[in-house]
Amino acid sequence: MSLLMKKNAADIVDGLKIWTKYSLFWILIAFIMRIGFFFVMKSAGFVDWASFFTIISGVYFDLTVVWFWGMVLLIPLLIINKISKKAANIFSVIFITIYAIVYGCLIGYYSNVNLPLDRVFLVYSLAELYDVVVSSVNFSLLPVVFVLLIVALYVILVRYWIKKISFSSKLSLIYFAIVVLFVIVFNYNSLINNDKKYSTYQNYCLAVNQLAYTLNDFYLYRNTEEVSADMTEYDENVLVDATNYQRLFPDYHYVDTRYPFMRKADDPDVLGGFMNPTTDGKAPDFVFVIIESFGQRLSSVRPKMSFTPFIDGLKKESLYWPNCLALAERTFGAVPNIFSSAPYDKTGFARVWFPIPDHNSILKDMAKNGYSLSFYYGGNASFDGQNEYMQANGVSYIMDPNEVSFDQEQKENLKNSNSWGMYDRDMFNAAFQHRDTTARNRPNTDIFITLSTHEPHYFKGIDEYIKKVEKMVEETKSFGPSEKNIVLENKNIYACFLYMDDCIKQLFDYYKRQPEFENTVFVLVGDHRMGKVYVNASPLLKYNVPLIVYSPLLKKSESFKGVVTHHDIAPTITSYLSNNYDYQTDDLCHWLGTSLDTSSSFRCRQSVSFMRNSRDENEFLHNNYFIERDRLFEISDSLYVDEIQNDEIRDSILEYLRRYKNVDWYVTQNDFLIKKPNEVVQICNLFSDATNVEKMSNGTYYSMMKPLILNQNFERIYVDFEFDYKNNGSIDIDKVTGEFRADAGNFYKGYKFSNLSTDPVDGYSHYRMRTTFFLGGNDTENSAIKIDVFSQTEFDFEYKNLKIKVEGLPRIKNH
Repeated sequence: MSLLMKKNAADIVDGLKIWTKYSLFWILIAFIMRIGFFFVMKSAGFVDWASFFTIISGVYFDLTVVWFWGMVLLIPLLIINKISKKAANIFSVIFITIYAIVYGCLIGYYSNVNLPLDRVFLVYSLAELYDVVVSSVNFSLLPVVFVLLIVALYVILVRYWIKKISFSSKLSLIYFAIVVLFVIVFNYNSLINNDKKYSTYQNYCLAVNQLAYTLNDFYLYRNTEEVSADMTEYDENVLVDATNYQRLFPDYHYVDTRYPFMRKADDPDVLGGFMNPTTDGKAPDFVFVIIESFGQRLSSVRPKMSFTPFIDGLKKESLYWPNCLALAERTFGAVPNIFSSAPYDKTGFARVWFPIPDHNSILKDMAKNGYSLSFYYGGNASFDGQNEYMQANGVSYIMDPNEVSFDQEQKENLKNSNSWGMYDRDMFNAAFQHRDTTARNRPNTDIFITLSTHEPHYFKGIDEYIKKVEKMVEETKSFGPSEKNIVLENKNIYACFLYMDDCIKQLFDYYKRQPEFENTVFVLVGDHRMGKVYVNASPLLKYNVPLIVYSPLLKKSESFKGVVTHHDIAPTITSYLSNNYDYQTDDLCHWLGTSLDTSSSFRCRQSVSFMRNSRDENEFLHNNYFIERDRLFEISDSLYVDEIQNDEIRDSILEYLRRYKNVDWYVTQNDFLIKKPNEVVQICNLFSDATNVEKMSNGTYYSMMKPLILNQNFERIYVDFEFDYKNNGSIDIDKVTGEFRADAGNFYKGYKFSNLSTDPVDGYSHYRMRTTFFLGGNDTENSAIKIDVFSQTEFDFEYKNLKIKVEGLPRIKNH
């Protein structure tokens, strides 16, 4: 027994020596990758030399990861070492190599988007993620050579460490005691999430261990109570939160806490006083231009040189709001926020594979008032649900880049540059061709979203514009050496803005030739800020975009300093049209914003949440205070902020944010944004508590009810479809959808079971789809509509408690 115990002790000590050897090697690799991270970020133009110390200061994050995770790996390593010392060495090298590869990929991600990888990875589908990565990264030979060089150096270092480095039993035991003491005394989560020691959250993100940050955010997304909460029932908590949320807006006239955002549409008309009436007495045409990555700080006061000269000149002839805020970090939020002043839901209002709740929008109102609406976008309009949103709002024409006639050279250029879509000039030319070949009567609304200022920052003819940038920098006297270096290091980005600006000038030149130009209102706004250059110290400035309203109808130009948001655009335009023209709108609305603030002096009267690219909401603006996570800032002129310490104010604003999210999720998941009109008629109301068993083969439909024959035309169809089901085959439920469709092809929607199902209880999950179809001018009379289950694989399931309710809003004949 004594010999056995000695042997076991010897094996443990031997294992500890191997563990110490590779634990320290892991720390070395982590430190090397931290230095590499700095130089990668420096070459990408995101950090300067001062950030080196911020990044290096995060070494303690790496020690935390290595020591805590090392303790987890110790037992398996000792077991493997008892079997084979060689196997223990191989196990250690493989684990550290995997860590290095994954960490390297996270560095690559950060260097492209200037953010660590977070829960956004879980929001997009694999196909969407592929589009994002391919379109955001410039592939070239140099990075490949660099990666191969790093791999070669890593292999040399591993071989050297294995052969040359060893530790005595005494040193190994001392190191082990230090690690054990550290793990016992300190809490892993507290150390990893300790952002307070950094002046900004951005600095914390640079310093933190990237892998730990990513895994921790994945875990929080999957396990936090607020994310997993079932919001399908209206309970007392929602009632209390709705009541308290409404108190934030004493000037709004709310009508029902069961529809918490629904209020009287009585926003003041702030545009009418600046506008002359149209020459023909009809409501004006509108042209909306949503400009990709158009941050305020790129286009005006910073930098001191204008890279958008036409747009900057246009500001002087327009109504201009320099303190406008986008409400989402990426484009997914722009369309619903601008046109619907809408809430966000958990992953964005216009969500792929999720029902969009019935809602107001200026587009829907325009369609009902006789406007012809067209949407021009050179990318994949299904990305972020843009096409479904446009269809739901009566847009009659949605550009499909696949239908645009390109020659082979243009197609190859798009493919080789990994472009998101058509270059701006090509998109505008295709739009002009469509307009010129389509019969049009006033009024019209055209919506454009540009693309060429998006990664990968390339367009056909970019070399010419890069030369323009170089010449501008060479001749300027307003830049110091560091500013010149920033521009020259990112000259392809600035070239894209010069190109976009020329394309916007081309757009205006086209409309000036049209007879309706004198009766047209142009609205230009950024979808979000540019993330690759001029990283702002102020956490609020990252949402700052310019808002420009230009029209030949303007009596005068003026600039306003009041803080406004994307949410304020829809109520402003609705009030302008309804107060000055024969334009019918609903008496009630759900606008989260109000009319644009036309104050000539700086002020902020906003109470609004923001959605990060990760779809997280941890920021809230309330009057002169801004919350970022649990940090409180006071706003000063031009949206700069100073961090302050006031627990009472901080906690109250965090409570505002909590209430808002609770109300938002309840409303959007249950289609309680606006009430159904009184004219709604019942089409079907079915309930069955019988248990049914069905076996579906690959690619088949199962009808949940007999087809419904519609006896008239409807403006909207409301569907409430739910049942309990058991997945007997344990197949991937992501491959099963609930579908609602018409045989005439007038409308279709399909929603994945995985997105709309609750967690199983007693083996049964609950699936519920509540959605509204806005049919515009599509005929539905004599159409057969069906509710089916469709499976892409063999699906053995049983279901019970089937409820199907279908209602319709009859179309008014004169519409």
